[in-house]
This record gives sequence, C-alpha cells and structure tokens, in this order.
Amino acid sequence: MKDKVAIPLNQMVGFRVAEYKEIEVQLLNNFRRSYYHNNIEVKGDPTNGLLEGATSLIFTTLPYVTLDTLVAVEAAIIKYKTECHNNSQINNSQINNSQGNNSQMYVTWVLFVERGAVVVPYDISLSSLLNHIGGKFNLQLNSERISYKNGVGEMIALRDEEDWKVAKWEAKFEKKPGVEVHLA
Repeated sequence: MKDKVAIPLNQMVGFRVAEYKEIEVQLLNNFRRSYYHNNIEVKGDPTNGLLEGATSLIFTTLPYVTLDTLVAVEAAIIKYKTECHNNSQINNSQINNSQGNNSQMYVTWVLFVERGAVVVPYDISLSSLLNHIGGKFNLQLNSERISYKNGVGEMIALRDEEDWKVAKWEAKFEKKPGVEVHLA
C-alpha cells in the first residue's frame, strides 16, 4: 500500500540546492496536487492536510547522493523551467504581440555554492528582486556585491537600477530566458 502526492512542475517557482545536500523547492501559493493510492488517483488527501498552506518543500538526500548529481538535477529543472518560460513567451507573443511590462523573466541566482531560480515580473526593480530572493530563500544579501553574467560570460557589477535595466535588456536582446545574478 503506497500513497503518493504528485505536484506538477509548473507549480514550482523556485529551486535550489541548499546546505547539507538538501533540495528546497518553492511552490505557488495553493499549489495544485494530485493524490494516488497504489498508482490510482484518489480524491482524499492521504496527508490529512499536511501540505495545506505550504509554500516550500525541503528534501534530504541519501548519503551516497553526490553534489554533482544534485547539481545535474538542478540544471535539468532550470532547463525545464527555462524551456517552459520560452514556450509561454512564444505563445503569449502569438496571442498578443504587445508583451509590454506584464511579461515575466527567469532569474537564476548564485550565492557561493548555492544556486536557485525564480520567475519574476520583467519590470521588477533590483531592490525588489533582492527582497524577493532574500525573503523566499531566507538569505541575507549584500546589495553592494551583486553582479550578473552577460552574454559572453563576463561578470558585470549591478550597482543600481540602470545597471539592472541593462542586464534585462541584454538578456532580452540576446533572446535569453533571463538573467544570471551572482550575489555575495
């Protein structure tokens, strides 16, 4: 007798490999989920409401799981989310050619050995982005030591909102799904 909870990947808004080889998955508020008993979908919640109100899940790995494996999983999740984001951008532009400021972008962040990703509105300010990442992942961010990786792989300092606008413009111009931000 096995109970399962299935959460679609499109309900995930953030992902990171945390300390001690833990995986933290940030989820939408009131995320969708399905319940299964012996691989048959059921209406009842086998967790008795344990996931109600949850916004993140933390998974611990078995001792033999390597950091390389976790990084590969993280890369696959980020690639999947990026492809989904690109496909939604293409579909949105086919439906409505004026994407304007209502579109979203994908921000991959790097802090020492930890990485994560979030989907944010394209018009988000740098300070709002830092607050969003810091709040979602319980991080203390030093706003004076932030940079982004440009199209040729150079690290460019993000000192103010103008630098942030350039980073977003460059990602859009190069048809990249988002910006890779390095935090310290």
